Amino acid sequence: MTYCPHLASHEHYRTAKTVEAKLPAHVQKLFTKIHDTGGKAYVVGGFVRDALLGIDASDLDVEVFGLKAEELVECLEALGQVHSVGESFGIHILNVPEVERFSTIDVAMPRRERTTGHGHRAFDVSVDPILPFKIAAERRDFTINALSLDPLSGVVYDAVGGLEDLQQKSLRHVSSAFVEDPLRVLRAAQFAGRLGFQVADETLDLCRSIRPELNHLARERIWQEWTKILIKARHPSVALEVLRLSDALSLFPELESLVGVPQEREWHPEGDVWVHTLMVLDVAADIIHREKLNEEDALVLALGALCHDLGKPGTTSFNRGRIRSIHHEVGGVEPTEQFLTRIGAPKALIPRVTPLVREHLKPFQLYAERDKIGDAAIRRLATRASIPELVRVAVCDFRGRTTHDALLGKDFVSPWLLGQSKRLAVTDSAPKPLVQGRDLLSLGLKPGPHLGVHLKSLYEAQLDGVFNSRESGIDYFRETLLDSGRDF
Repeated sequence: MTYCPHLASHEHYRTAKTVEAKLPAHVQKLFTKIHDTGGKAYVVGGFVRDALLGIDASDLDVEVFGLKAEELVECLEALGQVHSVGESFGIHILNVPEVERFSTIDVAMPRRERTTGHGHRAFDVSVDPILPFKIAAERRDFTINALSLDPLSGVVYDAVGGLEDLQQKSLRHVSSAFVEDPLRVLRAAQFAGRLGFQVADETLDLCRSIRPELNHLARERIWQEWTKILIKARHPSVALEVLRLSDALSLFPELESLVGVPQEREWHPEGDVWVHTLMVLDVAADIIHREKLNEEDALVLALGALCHDLGKPGTTSFNRGRIRSIHHEVGGVEPTEQFLTRIGAPKALIPRVTPLVREHLKPFQLYAERDKIGDAAIRRLATRASIPELVRVAVCDFRGRTTHDALLGKDFVSPWLLGQSKRLAVTDSAPKPLVQGRDLLSLGLKPGPHLGVHLKSLYEAQLDGVFNSRESGIDYFRETLLDSGRDF
């Protein structure tokens, strides 16, 4: 082991704060190996922040000082497979097979970065193993993400005041270099939503100053931040308010248009459509975490909640002394498609979300008419949207307001509609057509467009409850069409 005088300077930022880092054996072995080779390794970023907040972190990032690239790679290769992400970036990904936690670890060398243009690849990067500790910390976005932990001693190192901001629940930029990556505006929003922290005024000012640069962000990067806002934030309303206060909401005109759109006070005493949407989204977040939804189902619910009233700006008017938004649910489909495309949502999500927007009023409408409607209405609803997903969005819409009933939280609609859908066997999917084309061909019909017309008529009759089996469907066809003397 060789002694590097430069590493002693790190002790200037040693704090009295310690963390009991319960890291797996292979991680401890990695740090010991680096130490014995003459380097100094720290756990950095979100793991340290979350450990201090009592949150169980899922990712592990490591920064190594005092070793040359080849020395570091040699240490990593002693534990597993190494993938180097370009020598100029000084980033190495360590894969350790057959371990439960932290099987993938991002290991970086200290580096300087300087923006050279627009976009996240327009940076001039230079790796420097003996970069001063404080300068390395200043490369990070927020002070609470610039904390470092020596897991061998449990000591936390703080070069930029992150511990104080963590205590004050303040999200503050580290340095003026914050403006070099406009994605940090969206990161400010998602961290505020996830942690419930307030963004410092001076950081909001910086966010506003780089608003034009947001236009150069790639959709895949935007989607990554939206995913965190939608499924990791316990209070996503906080994140959306940060977007508004930082002028970043203008990047998403479909959402920005909700601000200031009035609503009838009888149904929405909480305020305008924007306020209502924030409340609905927070209810969705509560359901996501309470029911432990998987990522895709969580995204569908959160996006359905976020987009459910996107049709109101184009349909709201003052009519006969009241504020009306007639057919806003149908009018919301197009702006929902535009918004989801704009934020880079996977295409497979769009046909799952738009039906929830189009039908979000239907559960309560059906419940209000439950003594008059028949089973056909529920069967038909199942052909247009997933009833369990639709019920969740409808409940979010109901609870995301301050009416008397909403504040009481009584939900009669969900158990009724879910019970009806279970009785009709349409909870998991729409009814499958009982009569197929081959059945009609077996009766002597010839192939052609008319076959599809008959199958559609038969399916409609099936939804109406005229028949409930393949055999009775074929009998119905014989009696009503085949024996009518029509030419097939």
